[in-house]
Formats: sequence, C-alpha cells, structure tokens
Amino acid sequence: MRIGQENKMQIGIVVTYFKTEAFIPGAADLDDKRRQIAGNKMKDLTVDQVLGWVYNEHLETVDILHWLGNLCEFIPELVN
Repeated sequence: MRIGQENKMQIGIVVTYFKTEAFIPGAADLDDKRRQIAGNKMKDLTVDQVLGWVYNEHLETVDILHWLGNLCEFIPELVN
C-alpha cells in the first residue's frame, strides 16, 4: 500500500504549545522523574488501589448517558 506521491522521508520538528493557569514547575523536573522511576513504586501497586481511584458514580452516569444516546440513535421513536 502506498500513500504518498513520492518515496521520500520528511524530516522536521513539530512543536505543541499550550498555556496553563496553575502550572507547578516541579512537575517538569526530569531529575525528579528519574528518581521516581528508580524508586520502582509501581512494584507495590495493586489492582484494588487502581480500582479505588475510579470515581464510580461518574462512570455510572457516563454509562447511562452512553446507553441512552445509543437507544435514541437506533430507535428514532424514542427521540420524540
């Protein structure tokens, strides 16, 4: 499968810029990131901890709205 007109590699730089209101400078500290990775805290992570971070009420609301949206899309009589 061929997608372009020429068999040529494009080389360049892409930049994404965004502005945040409450940026914490320490969040971009590469040395701290490397220390965190070296600490290997993920070895102690459990499924129960991850499930504890899930906001179940919001997830249930999104599921219900998704289901209702599908019903209205595939059963036009429900829209009116």
